Amino acid sequence: MKKGLLATTAILALSMGPALAADMAPRSVTKAPPLETFSWAGVYVGAHGGYAWGSHDITAIATPTDNVSVDPSGALFGVQIGYNTYLNRNWVLGYELDLSGANLSDSGLAPSSWRTESKIDYLGTARARFGYATGHWLLYATGGAAWAHNKINATIATSTFYTRDQFQMGWTAGAGVEYAIDRNWSVKGEYLYADLGKNPQLTVGTFAQDTDLTLHMVRVGVNYRFDGSAPAAAAPAYPVKARPMAVATWSGGYVGGHGGYAWNDVSATDPVLSQTDGIHADGGFAGLTTGYNWLLNPNWLVGLESETSFAWTDTDGRSVPSALPTSAEIKYFGSERARIGYVAGDWLLYGTGGLAWARVNYDIRPGVTAYDSTEHYQIGWTAGVGVEWMFAPLWSAKAEYLYADYGTYESRVLSLPAPRTVSVTSDTVKFGINYHGDILGSLFH
Repeated sequence: MKKGLLATTAILALSMGPALAADMAPRSVTKAPPLETFSWAGVYVGAHGGYAWGSHDITAIATPTDNVSVDPSGALFGVQIGYNTYLNRNWVLGYELDLSGANLSDSGLAPSSWRTESKIDYLGTARARFGYATGHWLLYATGGAAWAHNKINATIATSTFYTRDQFQMGWTAGAGVEYAIDRNWSVKGEYLYADLGKNPQLTVGTFAQDTDLTLHMVRVGVNYRFDGSAPAAAAPAYPVKARPMAVATWSGGYVGGHGGYAWNDVSATDPVLSQTDGIHADGGFAGLTTGYNWLLNPNWLVGLESETSFAWTDTDGRSVPSALPTSAEIKYFGSERARIGYVAGDWLLYGTGGLAWARVNYDIRPGVTAYDSTEHYQIGWTAGVGVEWMFAPLWSAKAEYLYADYGTYESRVLSLPAPRTVSVTSDTVKFGINYHGDILGSLFH
């Protein structure tokens, strides 16, 4: 009986439908708006703010009991630029550069009553990001290089007797989460740990310090993503059975190797021994390159490039006026640069410039055991020009000239007539080969 009732009801409904429809006024039909397309791929810029705290161990090398550990902390604010590309539908690989102004400081008292203040006024990182994207959420891990500008000021009572102005550089790693508000804007929160290593300085008859610095950073930020800044190959896609044929293109990421020769000028003054030096630490180097390009139109290109080089550039010399044995060595160096160039078919002519850094060893020896030396990082700027040739669909060769001014390292004992300084400039010529294929992407398809 129930089945019969249901059947009757259905028949009545079907028979009444046309009549009811005839009595109703015609209605306009509107299509549902299409779902918004969204992609993490492309270039972005943004700003961030947060809080940092850390530990700075300062050891007086000449008197090992005079050690002090301070905990610099404070706020930081800065800007970042980066890009993302998809390895497959969910996995995202990116690269980010950031620069922060900071006010991280603290002071402590050593056993012999000398008080040391440590202050960090700016810092930065250059990091890879590897994340999992689901909808408008991106969870990521991140790691790379980190650096900070640090000032040390030591006092006894009210008299300042020692200052040190230096860069410290090391590595950083952390994790974060980013949420896309819409197709252009996103917000993020992240944690970073940074180990900025040790900067030893040994001196003759004066105050000497070995500094070891680590930091924790918690930051929140906002990013703006540029539409159309990712090549078509960077869009998320489902796996395909066959890989498309390789087509030559300047857009996208690349990795490579390079080698070349460097002419380094190291200028040092040492008021402890009343000596000056001008040393030419020349030699070869080899290293690795990674970068990303965007074509603004068929002929103009912009890009970001990161390089690290290991060098064999050490030279011995004699100081003036006492002709004391001296030496200078650039152990390794690198740069974080923007490139802008003109594309003419398989050729790219470009100018480039940005941040440069170097690890510098300087040593002056008035005797066998007594010596004055420093091992430290210097950070400055670099600029140059280059030419690159796409000799195969996924391979290019380049030649490049760079000039770098790594700035001046300075420390001072106030009783001396002048600070101890080490200034370094460099001219480099390099040749390299880059691969423009999607190495990591092939592992995820």
